[in-house]
Amino acid sequence: MWAKASQSLLLVAAAGLVGCAAMKSQSRLFGRPSFANAQDIAIFEEGVALAANLRFRSAEERFQQVLGRFLEAGDAKYASEAMFWLGYCREKQGRHQEATELYYRVIASYARSRAAELSQQRLSLSQAGQ
Repeated sequence: MWAKASQSLLLVAAAGLVGCAAMKSQSRLFGRPSFANAQDIAIFEEGVALAANLRFRSAEERFQQVLGRFLEAGDAKYASEAMFWLGYCREKQGRHQEATELYYRVIASYARSRAAELSQQRLSLSQAGQ
């Protein structure tokens, strides 16, 4: 039951993140504009859609593909979100240690972001399940 509720909440969060991603020119984190290019944003959004459809391996590939470019561009919003989703996909594939490391990295690097809030929720859920 907790897994279903957790997944439902995450899908709602996914919709919110994708909605924000669609507004590239207006997206701001810490007062900085988004530097992501349209092609990378499309790949990111495809990853979110794949994750929402439980296709975690394919989604992971998309997030891995764009994460480095978001980091290089200095785009905190997309980098934090891609990092969170990469962790989520790895968690759902049973790679819990890798997911945990990514969640902590999001929290440490992007503490005031929505991705950090979601990472903290995932960590809390995994600790409650132990």
